Amino acid sequence: MLESVAAEMMSVSDGVMRLPLFLAMILPVQLGAATADACTFIPVTRDQSDIYEVFNVAGSSFGSYAAGDVLDMQSVGVYSQLRRRYVLVASSDGTSKTATFKMEDFEGQNVPIRKGRTNIYVNRIKSVVDNGSGSLLHSFTNAAGEQITVTCSLNYNIGQIALSFSKAPDKGTEIAIETEINIEAAPELIPLINHEMKKYTLFPSQFVIAAEHTV
Repeated sequence: MLESVAAEMMSVSDGVMRLPLFLAMILPVQLGAATADACTFIPVTRDQSDIYEVFNVAGSSFGSYAAGDVLDMQSVGVYSQLRRRYVLVASSDGTSKTATFKMEDFEGQNVPIRKGRTNIYVNRIKSVVDNGSGSLLHSFTNAAGEQITVTCSLNYNIGQIALSFSKAPDKGTEIAIETEINIEAAPELIPLINHEMKKYTLFPSQFVIAAEHTV
C-alpha cells in the first residue's frame, strides 16, 4: 500500500507538495519494523504492564524430586516413570556374601513392586526377570574366571530384596537392581504436578524523534 502511495505522490511534480504526508506515513513504519517482533508493547493508557511466567512444580516427593522442585526442560531425573534402576554401593566390598535392597532406602518409604518385573545387573550385565513367586537366580563370572551364583528373595509388598552370593563378588563389582513400582497396589504414590507463577513488571522507555521539512 505504501509503495503505491509513493508511486502516485512522487511520479509528478505535484507530489513534492505531499512529501511531508508521505514521510508521516512511512517513517513510523520504518522505525517500528526492526523491533516490532522483539518488543513487548505496553498499552498507551498505562505506564506499566505485567507479564507472568507459568511453570510446573512437583506436587509430591517422589523419585528424584521433592515437593516444590521445578519441572522444566532442564530437569534431569525420574518422576512419573515407574520403572527404576538403583545401584547398590555397599554390596561390593569384596568380602560380603549377602546384601539387602530396600526401596525405602531410595524412595524414603516402603514401595510395593510388581511381580515378574525385577532384574539384577552385575557389572551392567542383565539377568532374567524374577519368577513372580518371590525368587530370582542369576550367575556371573568374576575376574578370576570363577562362576558365582546370586539368589534373590523378593518381598513384593514392601519392595525388599535379599541377595545371597555363593562367593563374595570382587571389590568394586557394580550391582544394581531394576524393578517397577506397583502403583495399583499403592495409588496414593501417584505423583502430582502443580503450577506456580512468577510476575514481571515492564515499564516503558521513551523514544523521541523530530523532523522538519522545507519545501
